Amino acid sequence: MVASVTQWVRPGLRRLVALAVVAQLIIIALAFHVGASRSPYAIHVGSAYYGTDEVTIKYNGWFYGGAIPFPWHDSAGWHDGGKPSCMPQMAGSIAHLRFATVSAADPATGSKPLVWIDCSGSSTALS
Repeated sequence: MVASVTQWVRPGLRRLVALAVVAQLIIIALAFHVGASRSPYAIHVGSAYYGTDEVTIKYNGWFYGGAIPFPWHDSAGWHDGGKPSCMPQMAGSIAHLRFATVSAADPATGSKPLVWIDCSGSSTALS
């Protein structure tokens, strides 16, 4: 007669293996949740310099920039174009803005691209 596998494995060991499998499944689920919830953008507040058709934002020694239009957000919702409402009204002016960027830098200019500007809070014109 062939002995079954359960006769060779102690009951305590079966429970330990089952707990190890459950623990691994929990770790995998948590790792997936953390990875899925990470934003691909870095969000900062910096000093924005407005030109006639572009914006440059200085933050932590880096320059983030882009030609207008690009996506921006205010209390009315998302906008795909036009000048962001929180940008200074005059070219050459400065304001503190909340913005999102990605970590890649343009090798030609050394600047990092803007993804969007958030005008839903208050911006402060400096000059």
